[in-house]
Amino acid sequence: MPSTSHAQADQHILNVHASRAPENSILERFWSHESMGISPCEPDRKSVEYLKQYQETSIEYDNGRYHAKLPWKQDYPALPTNRNITL
Repeated sequence: MPSTSHAQADQHILNVHASRAPENSILERFWSHESMGISPCEPDRKSVEYLKQYQETSIEYDNGRYHAKLPWKQDYPALPTNRNITL
């Protein structure tokens, strides 16, 4: 039997164009997704004035140590006592 071979040539062309984003943009995208809904807000003037006054009057440096009073909220109702519950 005569044998005939048919040469079959397959040709494939592959073109890949890839680009990689710089690390900074990758990090920026990550942090923007990580902190969704959280954005810095501008402090209001009343808060800035209160904190400045607090810093000037409530923080003391004495014998190498700082002493600071707690910054209580202004115009906030006092908590009721729970003495009756404990007795």
